[in-house]
Amino acid sequence: MLSANQTSVTGNGTVYTVPFDTEDFDIGSNYNSSTYTVEHPGVYDIQTQVMLGAITAVADGALLEVFVSGSVLVEDRYGFDNNLPTTELTLKANCKLLLAVGDTLSVRVTIDGEAADTVTVFGNGNIRRSFLSMIRID
Repeated sequence: MLSANQTSVTGNGTVYTVPFDTEDFDIGSNYNSSTYTVEHPGVYDIQTQVMLGAITAVADGALLEVFVSGSVLVEDRYGFDNNLPTTELTLKANCKLLLAVGDTLSVRVTIDGEAADTVTVFGNGNIRRSFLSMIRID
């Protein structure tokens, strides 16, 4: 599991690649900065969660994307037809993906509607609020 804690990273439509900054496990050292590079082909069980904070009433949409080798394969959308809850929101994605050697995987988040990039990605500490977990299952 990986965790992140970054302030003022999105809000006005900026696509933010989450740089999970704490590694609990990384067998093979395949995670670097904000990208996981597949070393062994197979089916991977992927779970990610991003907790967002400092959202105001003007925000009108939130998007979490699992981005693999240049394409969005999984997403979680919230609020594009109505207002987002203010202060905090948690977006999640759970999936199984067939990945090939050399595929790259990252997690991106976008908030729309704010006047500036004021939204925070929460994590850190003993409670993992934002994380990425990948396990090869075949």
